[in-house]
Amino acid sequence: MLDFEPFTENKEQRQQTHWRFEFRDRRLPDVRLSDQLIMHIIELPKADRLRLTSRQEADLQAWIKFFKHWQEDTTMSAIDSAPVQDAWADLKRISADEDERYRALARERALSDAVTERNFALREGRQEGRKQGQAALLQRLLAKRFGPLDDSTQSRLQTATQEQLEHWSERILDAPTLSAVFDQH
Repeated sequence: MLDFEPFTENKEQRQQTHWRFEFRDRRLPDVRLSDQLIMHIIELPKADRLRLTSRQEADLQAWIKFFKHWQEDTTMSAIDSAPVQDAWADLKRISADEDERYRALARERALSDAVTERNFALREGRQEGRKQGQAALLQRLLAKRFGPLDDSTQSRLQTATQEQLEHWSERILDAPTLSAVFDQH
């Protein structure tokens, strides 16, 4: 269940509330991974448009009400779904106890921190990968232009900053000698 509308490109998408995605092969769409691997997405802002009738759909409607109206005692009391009532009771219990609220907040912060750390690590990894790739390319170009590189030059390339690699890469075409590529002037 999403509390926003990700599919809004056209009128048909703006009207649809319940999305059902199945795992299928791209080339042979008749081949599905399993009938058990289906992802349902309900867009909560549009959920009031759903016309649900079966018992299973009634349970879904109860969960939609829970996510949209969990702070409204009158609405929540009218829901006859036992799992939803249990979830609402747990939420009220957690909300009423200061220690429980603190633990829930700490858990939410920890999850957020973990996502932030993961994204930072991915960004750092991509930057390091680009830097290593640029150093390897510059090493090949220098060797092709000036002949085999000594160990100190190879080491210098491996420990260089991104800015240094970019500067040296720009100088390789105009420099008459290998040392001129690395000159500070």
